[in-house]
Amino acid sequence: MNMAWFDSVRRLDMDQVCLMLKKGQDVNVCDKDGFTSLGIAMGLDDKRMVRLLLDHDALLTYRMLSEYKCVYCKKMLMDHMDLLIIIRYLS
Repeated sequence: MNMAWFDSVRRLDMDQVCLMLKKGQDVNVCDKDGFTSLGIAMGLDDKRMVRLLLDHDALLTYRMLSEYKCVYCKKMLMDHMDLLIIIRYLS
């Protein structure tokens, strides 16, 4: 199921991603290279997918904020400021 998950995220297939989430897909699982679906969506600079994954409890890491140039994504993530403070403290 995880391979299909990452393929769907990379294709930005919102319908398939939503279906898989309803079936219990773990949004925070890592691919073979250590990337999560949120990291992939941020790398693709896709606002809708990032929002969907965050709405389904995707975990944000401090590394994601420093590595990706997704300006909109970073702005959107400021809605989760309490998380950012905790992540920075733990990093």
